[in-house]
Amino acid sequence: MSTRIGIYASLIGASCAIAGIAGGQDDQRLVVPLSDPSRPARLEIQLFSGDISVEGYDGKEIVIVADAPIKDADRPEPPRQDGLRKIQSSAAGLTVEENDNTVLVRMDFSPKNADLQIRVPRRTSVKASLVNGGDVEIDSVTGDHELANVNGDVIATDIAGSAVINATNGDVRATFTSVEAMKAMSFTSFNGDVDVTLPANIKANLIVGSQQGDVYTDFDVVSQTDPPNVQQRVGPRGGREVRVSHQTRYAVNGGGSDIEMRTFNGDVMIRKR
Repeated sequence: MSTRIGIYASLIGASCAIAGIAGGQDDQRLVVPLSDPSRPARLEIQLFSGDISVEGYDGKEIVIVADAPIKDADRPEPPRQDGLRKIQSSAAGLTVEENDNTVLVRMDFSPKNADLQIRVPRRTSVKASLVNGGDVEIDSVTGDHELANVNGDVIATDIAGSAVINATNGDVRATFTSVEAMKAMSFTSFNGDVDVTLPANIKANLIVGSQQGDVYTDFDVVSQTDPPNVQQRVGPRGGREVRVSHQTRYAVNGGGSDIEMRTFNGDVMIRKR
């Protein structure tokens, strides 16, 4: 089954009944049925400015509450010098598509925040990206997760499965109830701390590092020696450049899949659950 739902300020093209918009903003609620509720779902979110919050629950549908601001909808402008009057304002449009248990949520570009609060079945993989405005948060979901935020934190609470998480200017915090064996994971930031809590019995190789901070853990770790990574390239003046780098690697419970945890300006904390 494939379903496409478009929501705009004027509600033109909407394929479901939604209350009209009053004032400058309005919460809009959508219930999105899945093609096959017996199978795991996938949620993909693309948002420029706002907050993203995803929570798992014991249901079979994806429920989206969007607080989408409408630009200058409650402040009519005076006529221009040439007598022209504005009769339509720019709007933040939300588009939701469902196809074979994958739900795609997109918000048109808007200079104002457009907050999304979404409830999903617990077996849902979440892929979310945000540029400005707030945080990316997921809670109590199981799957393969990909989360990114340019200016804000990424917070994953009581998740299971695997995750690749990156924040450019913000912290990365993740707690796992269980992890998928033999699947590599990554938690990185440029300006912010990386704080990850893993099951005590996890078998993993931790690849860690911080340029302007420290690395802490309460796991019993065994240091591993990796051969240096040598990279060669042609320099700007035609000469050959050779770059040699070393990875700091530690084995936990005998080692296993690779888990990368890095930041440039911040600390790395690896906690045992």
